[in-house]
Amino acid sequence: MIEENRQIEKLHHDASEFLATYEALKDSHVLTLFNNKMNDLTLALLNHFGKEDSHLFPIASHLMTSVEKAEIARE
Repeated sequence: MIEENRQIEKLHHDASEFLATYEALKDSHVLTLFNNKMNDLTLALLNHFGKEDSHLFPIASHLMTSVEKAEIARE
């Protein structure tokens, strides 16, 4: 999960760079690269969220005390 977070951060950074470059140059090729990177980012996020929902959160819920759960809910 940690490695996936790093990959998502990199995809986000790359997409941001492509967007900034496109805004400066208005180059259609750069826009295509940006769109492709956003598609990759979207897929990575959906996959990651699915793993969190199906694996990480149930395990965490099982291991946490009711006090810890209440504290997280308050935050």
